[in-house]
Amino acid sequence: MQPFIQKIFINFLFVQSLFKQLGLNKGILIKWQKDLVKKI
Repeated sequence: MQPFIQKIFINFLFVQSLFKQLGLNKGILIKWQKDLVKKI
């Protein structure tokens, strides 16, 4: 039972870090789009 819980926990951490990266990328994209609009 223990390895099973560990697996879920690791998956949870992995998904969380993935979402964090996506969030950061999204923020960078939005900032980049705003900068692009200013230049035009």
